[in-house]
Amino acid sequence: MLTIPRSTVAFVIVAVVAIVGAGAVQAQAGTVAGRVLDSETLQPLAAAQVSIAELNIGVLTQQNGRFILTNVPAGSHTVNVQRIGYRAASEAVTVVADQSVEVDFSIAQEALALDEIIVTGTPGGTQRRAIGNVVSRVDASAVTERQPVANMQELLGSRAPGLDFMRASGNLGTGSQIRIRGVNSMELGSQPLIYVDGIRVDNSTSKGPNLSLRGSMSSALDEINPDDIATIEVIKGPAAATLYGTEASAGVVQIITKKGQTGAPQFNLTVNQGTNFMMDPAGKLGVQWACRVSDRPCPESELYSFNIYENERATRGDVFQNGHNQGYSLSVRGGTDAIRYYLSGDWDDQVGILDWNTDDRRSIRANVGVLITEGLNLDVSTGYVTGNTRYLEGTDESGDVWDQLMWAQGNFLDSPSRGYLNYTPEQLSTIETTRDYRRFTGSATLTHTPFEWLTQRLIVGTDYSSDENQSLIPRHPDGANGTFRSLSEGHIEVGRPMNTEFTFDYSASAQYGLAGVGLTSSFGAQYYTTEYNEIESTGMVFASPAIRSIEGATSTLTSQSFEQNKSLGFFVQQEAAINDRIYLTGAVRLDDNSAFGSEFDAAIYP
Repeated sequence: MLTIPRSTVAFVIVAVVAIVGAGAVQAQAGTVAGRVLDSETLQPLAAAQVSIAELNIGVLTQQNGRFILTNVPAGSHTVNVQRIGYRAASEAVTVVADQSVEVDFSIAQEALALDEIIVTGTPGGTQRRAIGNVVSRVDASAVTERQPVANMQELLGSRAPGLDFMRASGNLGTGSQIRIRGVNSMELGSQPLIYVDGIRVDNSTSKGPNLSLRGSMSSALDEINPDDIATIEVIKGPAAATLYGTEASAGVVQIITKKGQTGAPQFNLTVNQGTNFMMDPAGKLGVQWACRVSDRPCPESELYSFNIYENERATRGDVFQNGHNQGYSLSVRGGTDAIRYYLSGDWDDQVGILDWNTDDRRSIRANVGVLITEGLNLDVSTGYVTGNTRYLEGTDESGDVWDQLMWAQGNFLDSPSRGYLNYTPEQLSTIETTRDYRRFTGSATLTHTPFEWLTQRLIVGTDYSSDENQSLIPRHPDGANGTFRSLSEGHIEVGRPMNTEFTFDYSASAQYGLAGVGLTSSFGAQYYTTEYNEIESTGMVFASPAIRSIEGATSTLTSQSFEQNKSLGFFVQQEAAINDRIYLTGAVRLDDNSAFGSEFDAAIYP
């Protein structure tokens, strides 16, 4: 006879009751499903947050705008919808056990709101009100639709509070350093990190050949076509370092390019025409003075005034010209619920206030989004740009035309120099300071939502650029007695820099509730590498004016610069929302960088 212990019988009874009770509870739950659309275009909206706040249940919409909230208890509930750049919406629903309730939303765009969802480095984004640091957002697509925009500096200038460009230059092809709330570090520099569709890209402001002492160099930021950008977010302050690493202490600029949308193909053709000109050169120079004798100080009776620009215009014609600008852009976007696409091509050709200052740029972009399964999305973003720039300025010795005008010498107005400081415009035009560049940026973003409360994201991408910079001063027919002083026998500098950056970024966020408090736990890991390699060659003394290459120089010098940097970082972040009014965020980051050296351990900081 088999005897069963009483304890075992009691355990079995309790287990059976628990299973039956769980089944009864499960039977009292239903499903809420629907779709989120743009109220103006009626296009489906992906990545919108749909949630029932009191139950701490939420999910992101798929690429076709669909969402499903499962295991929703029977009864009356309020469903909320939020998305980047759109006004939040809510709808009351009544859930019946074992049934599905269908509810659709049409939400309108909104310029700024505390409920706005912004990109912060974690999957799904975060409400603006829940973030402790300041984030500025620029609706780039709205700006470019209203007016032509030449470059990123023009797009961001005066549109993001606290973001400043050090100076604007009239030299086509040049840019400026960016500052977010001024200088933040004496060692790491004050350039913010630049991200395009989730990957870190080159943020250098020293592209191109060495120009005159007063000249700007080219900025990598300006190589991005403004017409391809949907939104830009500027994360200010050192708080960005938690999610983006130590180097983000100067801030982060997040650039999100345009994506495809469900529907028939929509074509957009843009044609821009314009003119570059200098306003009132004579007024900017003002009254200039010269002395008829060599006495110092000059006797007042021997002083006389002049304006070299007016003198040139009266005798030889205008120094400056009206440069023609032209730009053509064609894009198409569309797709189905499963595949969406955005394709674009752009050509910009600009001529400056002097005919040798030119900037010719061509770019293409292809963005594709694929809905692999109901909870798995793949977004691929690619961009390629190529161009050629010839700068207004020359070498340190020559300067530019404005230098020659500003420091003019009145005593030599009737001489061959016509009063210019050292060189006339036609002499400066023989200096060829150029940059040929090519750049590819590509990324793949895989977003997975295995459960309504869990979202994970993987981003992999690269940014590669290759340039050829050249500064050429040809030999003057008279050799060392010619135009350009010590360089008049001929001088050439050629540099071929290559820059490669690679980004691997994984992050996951879990949303849940505890004792009436909404909680979001996030984890992330980033691996980033950059490699810079440049070969520079200098040639001096050409045998004849027809020789214009390194190979033809009598004396040559070659050097190479190589720099490699690797960075690995991890972060853990916890957000708490109390009654959707009080928000607390705490995070810890671990960073290890090859620049630390073998003698230093990884840095851990809150």
